[in-house]
Amino acid sequence: MVSKYLKALALTLVILAVGLFTINYLDEMRANNLANTVEESALELQASQQLFLYESIFPEENICGVLLKRIELQKTNAAKVLGELETARKNSLFPDSGLLKKKFILQNLDLYLLIAKAEKECALREVKPVLYFYPDKYYCAECASQALVLDSVVSKCSNVRVFAFPTDLDIPLIDVLAQKYGVEKYPTLVFSGVKRDSLVSEIVLKDALGCKAP
Repeated sequence: MVSKYLKALALTLVILAVGLFTINYLDEMRANNLANTVEESALELQASQQLFLYESIFPEENICGVLLKRIELQKTNAAKVLGELETARKNSLFPDSGLLKKKFILQNLDLYLLIAKAEKECALREVKPVLYFYPDKYYCAECASQALVLDSVVSKCSNVRVFAFPTDLDIPLIDVLAQKYGVEKYPTLVFSGVKRDSLVSEIVLKDALGCKAP
């Protein structure tokens, strides 16, 4: 006759095995969903870049209306991907999140260039970009504080867009931007044509960027 203790042990092992299988299955689903989201965002950016190619071929055509719609779509997609990446990082859900993060940063750079071009050629004034330079490979206490301030500003100002650029991941365009603005300390912010290499308060940012409530 099987002991009731052995039955309890067997039941416990079965529950544990089912639990581990479920966790692994959910993690795999999250990883696949995140990868798909990043790929979809990349495709959207390629579609936007095709607009510029079209403009170069047919310079007499005005693409501003379509371009501004693409920028709004990419802002939404980028925010979604960033949220999922942060969740993955905090919970260590899967090992390749670093690669996906770098891919997202490259897409974010593309979005910044789209906005800069729209500002130059389409008189885009609604979006106020903030460049935020920080180190990725080591902890920076002031950078963490600055990130919280920036998150708060973005949540309260519908016209503000923050572009977070880590300067130690060997991304060429970020290196170019860091050199252009003379980034030597962290955190460094560039907004409204001004560089600030110290912690900038929420009040100062909202005033300088002409914060517009959602």
